[in-house]
Amino acid sequence: MNAQARGARAARLYKRAKSKLISLDHFCVQKAREHKLPAWTGHLPVTILTGILFAAVIFGSLLFVGISLFIFALILLSPVLSRNLNSDPSYKANYEKFSWEKNNYEQFSWEKEMYEREDD
Repeated sequence: MNAQARGARAARLYKRAKSKLISLDHFCVQKAREHKLPAWTGHLPVTILTGILFAAVIFGSLLFVGISLFIFALILLSPVLSRNLNSDPSYKANYEKFSWEKNNYEQFSWEKEMYEREDD
């Protein structure tokens, strides 16, 4: 469907919705006059209905965007969370260990000198 056809379809939808709202407004105004109420009270139901519809569309779209961002954040954080949950808390990487916990004792220069003196 090309853009012109989509625009024509949207225009028909708008004209139909507008005519339905106007006919509903006339109906409400007639009912208000039948009950000896001012005519402006007949406009209230359509105005309130329109406001509620617009608010529902706005809050619905904000809810959709918020949930989408939350799901996207969970997808981005899932490797980090799974790595933290699956890791052994007693395991330490080599850079996290203290010098006396490491198996490589010849890494310090003073230890090398001490071992050389014993060999003499």
